[in-house]
Amino acid sequence: MKYERLCEAVKKEDWVFVDKYLTVSVANHLMPKLTEDNLFDESDDVRDLVATIFMVSDEIIDDKLSLTIESLVLSDDYDIVRYRLAMALYKRGNHTSLIVQAVKNAVNNPDVGDLAKFFLKAA
Repeated sequence: MKYERLCEAVKKEDWVFVDKYLTVSVANHLMPKLTEDNLFDESDDVRDLVATIFMVSDEIIDDKLSLTIESLVLSDDYDIVRYRLAMALYKRGNHTSLIVQAVKNAVNNPDVGDLAKFFLKAA
């Protein structure tokens, strides 16, 4: 699965397609192709996709990118992006108060609440 195809799907709001094809192995394959620039796309949906790829993947996120993601947990305009990025870091062992609080806040969101509960229970 190509990143561009997933971007096309989210721009059409076809999240069913994304959910069907964005497996851990696909996310792991896409991770090395993503850059910080992808996290700053003007489209909320594309940033949501990128955050979802980070969240689904189990690849290592380097320290520089982790710092960028942490700053976006505080500053991204779209709450779903903030929550998914927090869960991506939480999954990888970042349990700072900032990340834990963001994941706890996500519990009350109808779109990602069940995921947040899963991450909190898995820790």
